[in-house]
Amino acid sequence: MSANTKKLAERLSAILVDLHSGQRLSAHGLAEKYGVSLKTIKRDLGQRLDNLPWLETGPQFYRLDTQKMQHTNLETLTRFCRFAAIKELFPPIDQAFLDNLLKDHILVKGLKYENIQGLKQQFLQLEQAIDSCHMVYFDYCKINEKQAKPYTIAPYGLVNKNGIWYVIGLDQDKEKTYNFKQISNVEILSTTFECDQNLKEKLRHSDSLYHGNQIQQITLQVNHNIAPYFRRQAQFPNQDILETLPNGDLIIQCRDINPVEVLPMVKYWLPHITIISPRSLQQDIKDMLNQYLQAS
Repeated sequence: MSANTKKLAERLSAILVDLHSGQRLSAHGLAEKYGVSLKTIKRDLGQRLDNLPWLETGPQFYRLDTQKMQHTNLETLTRFCRFAAIKELFPPIDQAFLDNLLKDHILVKGLKYENIQGLKQQFLQLEQAIDSCHMVYFDYCKINEKQAKPYTIAPYGLVNKNGIWYVIGLDQDKEKTYNFKQISNVEILSTTFECDQNLKEKLRHSDSLYHGNQIQQITLQVNHNIAPYFRRQAQFPNQDILETLPNGDLIIQCRDINPVEVLPMVKYWLPHITIISPRSLQQDIKDMLNQYLQAS
């Protein structure tokens, strides 16, 4: 989440907590309190928070029907405000869709996004199947393939990574990742599956998208010249800094990750990054460079 979006989500959270406590808020007072324009506050209340159960909707004062939100806890309010700050990322919403979005099996990671405005029904079908643990059928057309193929999976999550929506599920007990926009003809089946809570937790806490065929850990050495970028923000999924060497180099480790998520970034940062283990991946980088040089 960018700094501006984080600031917006924090402002919406604070406003919503006050509204949820039953306060009658003044638009002018909020603008002064948060150091933003009156127009910005009215956009917050009238557009970003428009799906709330309002008793009073301005133009001067705003108040919620707290009876309709009495079972809403702080975690749900926070999740709602994070959603409201990036509301345009999702398909057009109604109240039922909003209620589903507040559940934690829809995860958003990244803010530059593809447009899925015309795929609301398909999104809802998958969300419903995830929530009710029903198997789904769909046709899936891989990149560079002209013909779609049928798949039947146990769906576990809808994840947005760097603005692209993915469906994570089990295909014959194997973890698979599917690009949402390459899916068509979704059908919820009557067959149910037993939800693996360990996999749900893994999806919730992992930054990796390529579930299945993962390596337990990849260790890299990052040159001190680019180390600040890796300290400020993780450049790899599931990245941890293990050690800072005397010369300023970093030893980092990525857990439960597919090499596809590592090798392109290593190439991007060459010659300032080296794969320590597994050594076979470092050899893959050398082979790719040799192929490139021979072709040029």
